[in-house]
Amino acid sequence: MKVLIFFMESAFQKQVHGGSAVILKHLSDALVDSGDEITILCRYRRNNTQEFKLNSKTTVKPILKFKEVFPDAYFTPPYNIASAIAKISDYIERHDVFINFDSNFIFQDIIKSRVPIINCLHDFVYSGALQGTFLFRRDTMVANSVYTKAVIMSTVGRFFTDLEKRIIVINNGIDAAHFKKVKPRKIFKYIPRKVAGKRLLLCPHRPEDGKGIFEAIQVLDLLCNKYKRKNYLLLIPIGLDVKVSTEIKEFYKKVEKFIKSYKLNDSVLFHEWIPFSLMNEYYSLGRVTLCIGNQIESFGNIPLESILCGTPPIISRIGAYRYVLPEWAVIKTNYGDLEDVALKILGTKDNSDLKDSIDYIDNNYSLENMSERYVSLIHSRKLNPPLKYHPRRSNLFTIPPWCYVSKKGLYNDYERNYRKAKKLEKLFINQPGGFSYRDALYFGLSKNEVDYEVESGYVVPYLE
Repeated sequence: MKVLIFFMESAFQKQVHGGSAVILKHLSDALVDSGDEITILCRYRRNNTQEFKLNSKTTVKPILKFKEVFPDAYFTPPYNIASAIAKISDYIERHDVFINFDSNFIFQDIIKSRVPIINCLHDFVYSGALQGTFLFRRDTMVANSVYTKAVIMSTVGRFFTDLEKRIIVINNGIDAAHFKKVKPRKIFKYIPRKVAGKRLLLCPHRPEDGKGIFEAIQVLDLLCNKYKRKNYLLLIPIGLDVKVSTEIKEFYKKVEKFIKSYKLNDSVLFHEWIPFSLMNEYYSLGRVTLCIGNQIESFGNIPLESILCGTPPIISRIGAYRYVLPEWAVIKTNYGDLEDVALKILGTKDNSDLKDSIDYIDNNYSLENMSERYVSLIHSRKLNPPLKYHPRRSNLFTIPPWCYVSKKGLYNDYERNYRKAKKLEKLFINQPGGFSYRDALYFGLSKNEVDYEVESGYVVPYLE
């Protein structure tokens, strides 16, 4: 079978940039092992223009001239968009299945009715994924976590009665054969060997405000200057996009200025982007891996990879991080509580015992299970009639999946902050199965106030 995959991001021959690119590589390997031929159409960029083989039967063609770097791919001249549509339309004629891998291809009407469409969600934050999901009409949608599915059903699902039947959850799978604790050797090509004597704080994220780089620097300040622990060193990788993006270069200048403001220049090390093949060595070097930003993760591979390599991560209770691993399996913190993060770092032990957490990951997020489920879905070539607009009505309301009640107040993933709303918090705690206008009134909230909270994104209709 011939499979066409649309990937809005850049795919590289020797590097992996982002969690979705990792999953794409595993998926293409699994399909090839099943005898399929794969063509991946992805973003053109000045330093990545040549067609290449990802494996024996997967050809990557970086020919789509969208905006070169993430995000806002459609912020490009209209003739580039027209060219991309024409190229995709031409390739579809020669393929049996179309996979909209990151749900960013929004012109799905050009796909022939004989060709099944599989929309895969790896984020539900950026404009391309939001548009692609709200415009989804045909065949099958894959969410990579229960959190992502819940958010889709609470938004897009309000307008399409049959959407629930079209969405399946296939959790990201982690390659346990690769991610395991190893003795660092080749990694010292990218990081000076002398740093191995330090307590290393890892922050292996792409350059973006919400990824927690600035928060990690503030935590480092607490460790070094408040608690006088000078033996900590924060590692920050330089993203691949810095080679083609003035915006990304400015981001790192901003980071450097931030570090200087805390007088931490000697406690931070910038280094090259680490190849995927060496990430197990990189994690194995660390004392702690920090995932303490407010970026909404739809799954989040990094904490799981780090655990498998024996290094405990600390994660914010943001997005899917609230659900992917239970509280006992990973160190969690409320976003912005940097003092709590610092104290938890100080409390970590050498050679932390993560066996139970590793077993949980092996049992719930195996690469083999993910691959088998994707291959089975793609080979089924299931065709469904287009969804019809049919708003769903409900007389009950509930807390949205993007909100949770914390000690600091009601947190909203999309607003990225806490809000004091005692009446609403009490209502959510006491009415977990949904509440009516009358229930809300009992807790001091009028009908108008409930309607306002729905408009504000802090309440959603309860849809069974």
